[in-house]
Amino acid sequence: MVKIKSAYHWLSPTLFGNYLCNGYDTVVAFCEGYLTKWVAAASVSCNKIAWVHTDMVENDWPVSSGVFASVKAESEAYKKFDEVVAVSNIVARGLTQKLGLKNITTIYNMLDSDIVSKSQEEIAYYPSRKLNLISVGRLETVKGYSVLIDAVNILANDKKLDVSLCLVGYGSQYENLKKKVEYLSLSDRVHLAGAQENPYPYVAKSDVYICSSLKEGFNIAVLEAMSLGKPVIATASAGPIEILDEGSFGILVDNNTDALVSAIEYLYGNDAELERLSYLSLSRVKDFDSTKQIKKIHKLICR
Repeated sequence: MVKIKSAYHWLSPTLFGNYLCNGYDTVVAFCEGYLTKWVAAASVSCNKIAWVHTDMVENDWPVSSGVFASVKAESEAYKKFDEVVAVSNIVARGLTQKLGLKNITTIYNMLDSDIVSKSQEEIAYYPSRKLNLISVGRLETVKGYSVLIDAVNILANDKKLDVSLCLVGYGSQYENLKKKVEYLSLSDRVHLAGAQENPYPYVAKSDVYICSSLKEGFNIAVLEAMSLGKPVIATASAGPIEILDEGSFGILVDNNTDALVSAIEYLYGNDAELERLSYLSLSRVKDFDSTKQIKKIHKLICR
């Protein structure tokens, strides 16, 4: 992996950009970073579109990781695109604030139209606690799962609440999280389901969806859980703030153990609030209708 990244760094952006763009009317750099750098540098004529999934104000990783030498260089690259797509309005504001961009369109990530039917698939996992929590995502530090496990530990052992947590996904922190669960003697409370082609049955069988991420540009998993009527507790970052409309459609908390404990404890045994948040989730999903997003994409590509 280090060798691959080194090769990326030393590749001629213009030569590689021309290779990627040659012969196409429209080229989309679908992720910030090297793809954006290469397509921006291409000298061939085409409609260039950049897609941005991160809040550049909070997490400008292409600069911090050395893809771009400076914020100025990153800004100059993005200004070579005909359009820059942000996955949320907060991400769009960050692009304006940090990079001075004006050619920005917000297009939300789209939901799988078969989520409900896929959620009915039979799986072996059947949580049986009074309140069963679920989160889906890469098992990486940025997802905040270590803090979430700490919260479950306090709820189960200090507060004696009958709760469980299922984490669906895989990543570099899988073994560390597994060891932590074993060290805290939470194997009967925390289930690491690993990567699943169809995560929706796991979400359907749980009671509350948790997003504990430090930073999120959007987080489609939150919206997917809401489409299944799940109440949501999310730590406050760009994507969840926008999806939950600053807490109008779910519970937003600070990113720390105590805040997560308090929010989960609030919902524990609170059937009326769980029902209210479930209703709000289903109503909010309608605001992210995929048909609207497809029309925006069609307009960009076919200009």
